[in-house]
Amino acid sequence: VDQFANSDLEIDFGQSPIIPPPGLANISGIAFIDENGDGFADAGEPPLPDAVIYIDANDDGERGNDERFALADQFGRYDIPNVSPGTYVIRQEPRPGFTDSTTPAPVFVTLIEGDNADFVNFANDPTGLPKAVLPVVSIGGVVFNDINGDGLLDPGENGIPGTTVFLDRNDNSILDNEERTAITDSLGVYDFDGLPPGTYTVRQVPPPGLFQTTQDPTLTLFAGDDANFVNFGNSANPPVITPPPSVGTGAISGITFEDLNANGFLDSGEPGIGGVVIYFDQNNNSVRDLDEIFVASDVNGNYGFSNLADNTYTVRQDLNPEQAGIFTQTFPAPGETAVIATFGGQNVPNVNFGSTRV
Repeated sequence: VDQFANSDLEIDFGQSPIIPPPGLANISGIAFIDENGDGFADAGEPPLPDAVIYIDANDDGERGNDERFALADQFGRYDIPNVSPGTYVIRQEPRPGFTDSTTPAPVFVTLIEGDNADFVNFANDPTGLPKAVLPVVSIGGVVFNDINGDGLLDPGENGIPGTTVFLDRNDNSILDNEERTAITDSLGVYDFDGLPPGTYTVRQVPPPGLFQTTQDPTLTLFAGDDANFVNFGNSANPPVITPPPSVGTGAISGITFEDLNANGFLDSGEPGIGGVVIYFDQNNNSVRDLDEIFVASDVNGNYGFSNLADNTYTVRQDLNPEQAGIFTQTFPAPGETAVIATFGGQNVPNVNFGSTRV
């Protein structure tokens, strides 16, 4: 189940929220003039008063006489109150001089008892001309019971149904009302379809009583990319993380980058890759073990370790299964690693990892 609030802009007109009776919920949002035709409510785009928004109960694309609807006010705001829990198709009636540019369309809304859907917005392109189909990307995976706590989906480890996975647009580690969510099915599978290319941080709401054993990845996806192995492991036992032997003042940092020309060097214009795990392979077994220190690169590909004691560190890049299906390491050469020694609080920069598309 996938709920998407297609808004880059929250609009507050000073109205008090309508509180539904117990067990019911409200569906609300804005209808706006999509001046750039991108399907999103951008700053400065005006509202569209008198838009008719309705629940298409039979999903036939037309508003029937018995189907509930709301009329947008002067601010483009509409509200369909007191709706029973369930999954609904929400549409807007065609408006002369406009083309519906809502992305994605139609809009599917799943209501849970007392949980309002507050940002179900509708876009209207004033050109009246259909837009070309925009390239899209998708993100999906499995939320699973990580029995051995190794962060990997192993044979015999089952999916966990009914878990919420969300795209953390503001990267605050909290599921906010306007953020897109997906609920895992009976096999623990979730999926986000129809996303515009861009950078996404994917998180789960951990199932009660379980501890997350995997990282929350940040993915940069280009047109046509499908990230289908963004899995979330959960274990009954909290992960054990062994701290470094001692604390010092040394540092190691670098960039995980897309090696566009596959020459093994970070050249001008080559972008960083976010969400790549870099770790200290303490036992040099080429596998990231649970007790090994790691960090994930930020959206620009930057990573860094600090407070390092004087020591020699084996630094490796750990591409997750989805990343490994897109990229192959070019620097250091596949299977090789960076061995870095820090002494006297030394700061060692430019320990970079390059990857090119397969």
